[in-house]
Amino acid sequence: MSTSATPPAPGRVHRIILGVFAVLLAFNVWGVSVGWKNLNLPGCEFRQAQTALSALFIQRDHDFSLAYPTPVLGKPWSVPMEFPLYQWTVVVLSNATGMSLTSAGRTVSAACFYLALPAFYLLLARLGLNRTQRLVGLGFILTCPLYVFYARAFLIETMALMFGAWYLVALIAGVEKRSWRWIAFCVLAGTAVGLIKVTTFILFLIPAFVASIRWLWQSRPAATAKRDWEPLLRTFGWLAAAHAIPFLVTYWWVGFSDAVKMRNPSGEALTSFNLAGWNFGIGQRFSPVLWAAHWRIFFHDLLSPLAAVLGLVALFFVGRRWLMLSLLSLALFMVVQLVFPVLYAWHDYYYVANGFALMGAVALIMVGLLDSAKIPRTGALAVLLVAYVGQASLWYRTHYPDQKFHGIGGNSVHGLIRTITDPDEAIVVVGDDWNSMMPYYAQRRMLMLRDDMIRSPAKLDAALRLMKDTPVAMMILRDDWRGNRAIVQKVAPPLGIDPRPALTWAGGEIYLHADIRTEVLNKLEALGMNRFGDFALTPESKIRDRPLANKVVDYSSLPDRHKKLFRTMRPAPQSFFSSVGPELWDEAGEQRYFAHPETKLWFVLNPGTYRLRTTIMMTTSSYSGIPPGEATDGVTLIATAVDSDGGRQEIRRQHVNPRDNPADRGVLQIDWVLPVPKGRLELAVTPGPSGSSARDWATLGAITLDVENAK
Repeated sequence: MSTSATPPAPGRVHRIILGVFAVLLAFNVWGVSVGWKNLNLPGCEFRQAQTALSALFIQRDHDFSLAYPTPVLGKPWSVPMEFPLYQWTVVVLSNATGMSLTSAGRTVSAACFYLALPAFYLLLARLGLNRTQRLVGLGFILTCPLYVFYARAFLIETMALMFGAWYLVALIAGVEKRSWRWIAFCVLAGTAVGLIKVTTFILFLIPAFVASIRWLWQSRPAATAKRDWEPLLRTFGWLAAAHAIPFLVTYWWVGFSDAVKMRNPSGEALTSFNLAGWNFGIGQRFSPVLWAAHWRIFFHDLLSPLAAVLGLVALFFVGRRWLMLSLLSLALFMVVQLVFPVLYAWHDYYYVANGFALMGAVALIMVGLLDSAKIPRTGALAVLLVAYVGQASLWYRTHYPDQKFHGIGGNSVHGLIRTITDPDEAIVVVGDDWNSMMPYYAQRRMLMLRDDMIRSPAKLDAALRLMKDTPVAMMILRDDWRGNRAIVQKVAPPLGIDPRPALTWAGGEIYLHADIRTEVLNKLEALGMNRFGDFALTPESKIRDRPLANKVVDYSSLPDRHKKLFRTMRPAPQSFFSSVGPELWDEAGEQRYFAHPETKLWFVLNPGTYRLRTTIMMTTSSYSGIPPGEATDGVTLIATAVDSDGGRQEIRRQHVNPRDNPADRGVLQIDWVLPVPKGRLELAVTPGPSGSSARDWATLGAITLDVENAK
């Protein structure tokens, strides 16, 4: 690389450019901050959601393992792509500051982008640009729409860019200065970029390779009778020291991540071997559709037509040196698209890795214009300012509307899932490929069955077998898969899903687990279906089974979801009976156990005397605002000691009748001391004097049984 220096820029021009740079930096900071609190992730949202999903479950599970969670393709929940340094950094920042994951992700990305700028400043110096000219180059990076938009994305891109730029800086300094400190820095940065995003590493290896060839050529032995090979070997040694560890560690990570993916029936398709054709565009490299996508990104995300025209016009006024440097920078920009044509065509964020090279090509033309004797300096400055304005206005037209939108984090489907499922329950989705937006916004683990999985009976069976010990709350059939009875009959039985569709909406239909179907449908009706948008109950939803109603149920046999219905009780009952099935209601600002008669709870205790503390309450609608003849006549709370042979001894009872006794309205405190000689206590809620349980809508608050004395 050239180390020749251009004569210092005139002071007045430098002050103008410095002022312009300050304005551009302020513009970039403002642009990056637009929509900062947007809970959605605009810009290749499916890929941002995948990164955010990993961070979410790393944080939730405290799982900082290398086989980190990305719960989108079922168990085992790990299908690692990049090394999780970015995700770990985001989670650590969020945990340390209390910042939301979305804000933490954007903060880390933006910080990496700004930390990359000094590296580019130093690289421009290596090209022979003076201080003023380097600021011109950074100005185009700051105004590039792609960098404004993706500098704040929940993606690994700017972290890879930062490490890649500093790897190149450290390599040049380490080899040319023979500095072990710079080489050590080069090893760290190179290892980081190789682990985080190998395609970005490959981009920076291109100029590194060119520079290495130059250094080796300069170190070659002179054509004398006695050739001295030591300088060449030393240079080769410095280059080997800089690259051995990054190459080996990157190779190790690819092998490790592939091995982890292979544990998942869906993961084989995502290994490096199987993705090679896609990554390198085999069979698609010369597709007109592919390159039309590149062309669109070029003028939508990178370069405004105004800046492009000004750059082409300026070519006629610049010297050969600037033209050659500009063409070399443009070549660096283009070559990586030729290596990975598909990745860059369909994922605009990939251009974060090489967009700086295009900006450098344009900047070098503008530097040449400022340096040219063919055009007045004032005119050259005017052209430069107009080019900056063109870049900023392109961002404003293309990306500002997406950024300023204030999303709530997903859509009505995701909100419904969060409402009716528990965080430890999983979801099966058919017909949405492996789009991570649904699991991320719903904040649930998912088995997303891709079409290729469904076409492979062996892999599908394997995926379902792995899920057998995982609570699966629902199955969603999207779009063309809705109503597909074959897939329902295949997937539903082994996972305990009720084969009757429960909910439908424009995007598909939902099936619920048999154990929770009635509970969920009742909850949705109570909340009001209009709360969730265009969802509707299916005709099959009118048939409600009550698997836990009207029978004695052993608590230990319950799935975790139903055990949580008794989380307000200490200790949990050994068994229970409920005429309507156990439920938790939100009443009086707390979660209360619904104790519609008959309700019975049996507690197994050591023989002794216990203090029972709880509250009982009847809902206002059970006695108020209705004809007296339809109102409840109250309920009775009864505590009974039960012998092992079935003998019973009533200990305490309290009748609650809010219809006739205003003192019984609201929350009533229960504080009883109960002798339990045989160690078994029955707590029952029975109907009032009429024996009718109509409108007997009673609830119990938290129940505690503490030892007063033991026998």
